[in-house]
Amino acid sequence: MKKVFALAISAILLVGCTNPNDIVLNSKEDIEKHAEDFEKLSNEDRQLLAAYIIRVELGSLGGQDNKAAYGVTVKEAIENQRVFAAEKEREKKEAEEKLEKLNKSYEIGFGGFEKVDIPGVGDGIKLKMIFKNNSAKPVSAISGDVNLSVEGLNQSRDLLLGDEVFNPAVEAGHSSEINFVIDTNSLEATSIMQGTAVVKLKFSKLTVLHPDGSIETVE
Repeated sequence: MKKVFALAISAILLVGCTNPNDIVLNSKEDIEKHAEDFEKLSNEDRQLLAAYIIRVELGSLGGQDNKAAYGVTVKEAIENQRVFAAEKEREKKEAEEKLEKLNKSYEIGFGGFEKVDIPGVGDGIKLKMIFKNNSAKPVSAISGDVNLSVEGLNQSRDLLLGDEVFNPAVEAGHSSEINFVIDTNSLEATSIMQGTAVVKLKFSKLTVLHPDGSIETVE
C-alpha cells in the first residue's frame, strides 16, 4: 500500500512539474486545456504562442490546411513564430527603406489648393500636387497612393492617386503638376482650407513606368 501511495504522489508531482515547452499542440483547444501550464512561460513566449495559434487559425479561415501546423510542441511553435515574426519585420524594414529611397527619387509636394464643387457630394478642395522626377530616367506614368498629413495633427490619410499619365514624359530633373480633389469632411481638409496648414505629402505606394518600358514598384 505504501508503494502504491508513493507512486501516486510521484505521478501528481510529475503532472505538476509539466514542462510547457514539451506539450504537443493538436488543436486550438489545447491552449485552454493547458492554460495553467502556459502560465509558466515567459510573457514573450506566451505572446509568441498566441500569435502562432492566431496565424494558424486565420490561415484555416482563408482555406489553408492547418493540419501540418499542429502536432508540434509548444517550443517548436514558439520558435516557428519567432522566425516568422523576424522575417516579417525584415520584410517591413526592407519595404520602408525602398519606399524612402523611392520618395527621394520621386518627390510629391504640395503646391496649393482651390475650393471646388464635387457633383453629388458638395464642397471639396482641389489639391495641387507637384511631382518631381529626381531620377536619371524620364517618367511616362505613375500609379499609387499618396499619404497626406498636416503638421500638428496626430493623424494622416492615404489618397488613392490612381493612374497619372504624363504627356510628354517628365524628364529627369523636371516636374509636373497633378490635381487631386478631396471632400472637406476631414480634419486635414478643414485645416488646409484655413490657409495656414503645413502640408506634407509622400508616396505610401508607387509604381513608375518609364518610356523604355521598365517599371519600378514599391508597395
